[in-house]
Amino acid sequence: MAEDEGRFGRISQPRRAWAPPGVRPRSPRQIVRDYTYVYAAVAPAEGKMTSLILPRADTAMMHLFLEHVAKTFQEYFIVMQVDQAGWHQAKELKVPENIRLIFQPPYSPERESTWSISGTTCAKSSSRISLVPHWMR
Repeated sequence: MAEDEGRFGRISQPRRAWAPPGVRPRSPRQIVRDYTYVYAAVAPAEGKMTSLILPRADTAMMHLFLEHVAKTFQEYFIVMQVDQAGWHQAKELKVPENIRLIFQPPYSPERESTWSISGTTCAKSSSRISLVPHWMR
């Protein structure tokens, strides 16, 4: 499987407003940053995917997502490709028994396998990344 996170949200920006000539409109300014994160994992060879929408991108949320993947695919032993984000490598991260993480090399955008430019899920990686049934371990 290949895993990645995506950040979605909004940043409020004051825009131009119409006003009669000679009048300068008042526009209170408050920049709002509001984000949500989507964690997704795909197994291109099997055509399977799972995802969660979570409030943050950190070690605790990664652990929650790995538990979800482990439970969803409990009949498989999962080898999951991840990038080298800090929360993927944290010592506090508890990886479930049926998951092993492999880290992609740094500066390798050609290996980004989960997201496409349009934001839809795709499978650009090789079909070697797949689910392995427990009995084949």
